[in-house]
Amino acid sequence: MPNQSLDDVLAEVERLRCDLSAEVVLQEERGHFEIHYGYGGRGGYTWDKEIVEKKIWVIDTERLTKPNAQKREEARQELQQVYDNNKLYSARYVAGRVLGIKALKTRVKQWIHNLADKLDAKREEQIWDQYTGEAGPSTAFVRRPELDTLIGIKIVEDSAITYPAAEDTIKLFELSGSEDARELVKKVYTKISSDSLRIKAGKALGYSNLKIWTDEHPVATLLGVVATSGVVVGLGTMIYQYLSR
Repeated sequence: MPNQSLDDVLAEVERLRCDLSAEVVLQEERGHFEIHYGYGGRGGYTWDKEIVEKKIWVIDTERLTKPNAQKREEARQELQQVYDNNKLYSARYVAGRVLGIKALKTRVKQWIHNLADKLDAKREEQIWDQYTGEAGPSTAFVRRPELDTLIGIKIVEDSAITYPAAEDTIKLFELSGSEDARELVKKVYTKISSDSLRIKAGKALGYSNLKIWTDEHPVATLLGVVATSGVVVGLGTMIYQYLSR
């Protein structure tokens, strides 16, 4: 399942879970409808009932099946592959639960440790002094990228690693209820640079919309305390609009 999204992988795991109980149909059920008559009507008294016609399905031949051993084994092997190798730990957790892996809690602790490392991932970002050049005939400055000067390097969050790790952490917590995962989701809530992921983490932790809003807008919250009544009304409108999303 290379390069699949978390939702796609989890959907595939669910399909494999169903395949673990796959069957081969040896004989389909056969039957016929019979018309039966009985009392019906509005009330619970005999005088208020009327005779109604009902169609009843009568089975003539039972449905016969046997386990589809090949499909079940293929599903088990694929689930084992997900559990052993998938890059998404939440998908590995679901696969392990379906397979009945006994050491799953221990593995979750290991996965949380790995996710914590990913959430701390950093990369170098170059800082350039852009050279605009001299004004041309139209008096507009002409960009000359080849003359830009590298003036420094800063260390920033590597979102290509931290964002997927944050989403995986939140999902693993929702699935497992692990306290270790909860603590890591709190880190996502306070440290990750993505607004949407922080909000998602807050909701997973059970925080109210008001708490999430005030944590997302600490300056606006402070201004709301000391502002004039007109500003407070405006701030209240902002909060209402946020909570109504």
